[in-house]
Amino acid sequence: VPPYGRTEAELNWSDVQPFLQSRGYMLRPRYHPGWVGSWVGTKKKPETCED
Repeated sequence: VPPYGRTEAELNWSDVQPFLQSRGYMLRPRYHPGWVGSWVGTKKKPETCED
């Protein structure tokens, strides 16, 4: 899956992100359930995008 998909550890964080958000913590968008890379559907190169 990597380099441009999420690792198993990142998927684990995305599982707990809603709980953390309910407690006032916000993870980066990459860790939100349903995340799609910002380069998807564009001509951007994944390695030039922050996420």
